[in-house]
Amino acid sequence: MMVHEKLAVPYKNALQLVNEILVSKGESAINPNNITNVRLSDAKRKWGSIKHKGKKSAITISERLLEFGDKAVEETIIHELLHAHPTARYRGHGSDWRYLAGLINRNTEYNITRVVTHEEIEDAYNVTVEKPKAKHRISCVNCNETWEYLRNTEAVKHPARYSCHCGGKLKKDY
Repeated sequence: MMVHEKLAVPYKNALQLVNEILVSKGESAINPNNITNVRLSDAKRKWGSIKHKGKKSAITISERLLEFGDKAVEETIIHELLHAHPTARYRGHGSDWRYLAGLINRNTEYNITRVVTHEEIEDAYNVTVEKPKAKHRISCVNCNETWEYLRNTEAVKHPARYSCHCGGKLKKDY
């Protein structure tokens, strides 16, 4: 088990808290032996992620999250740990994951949600978050509504295959 030194205390706190609550509510605990790695990344869009390989899971946390303190890091680790629970594994943010998140939220000061936007981080921690600059933009030729993307998605590659809610055609701006 490898845990990045900057994540060691938040990971330990998060795992202990989650397992105490789950067990007290009659749920099985998350087996710490099934978490192989907790590491930092330079991710710009995601605060955290988890990858499963067999029964093992590896958690990745964006280094940017460290700026907002231990609570933000712990919330994100808790979010990812819930994906490692046997009932929620491989099920994304389905009903099992939401049930587990609800248990945590009702029994702690944390607010575990499916997605946390840059704006929500700013509001929760009274900080300014630099948003990644979009690399691509598509727009509607009728109503001029625009959508910005960091990744070269199918809509960016082939805007003519898609249409706006107004029915207008889409075009790539950059």
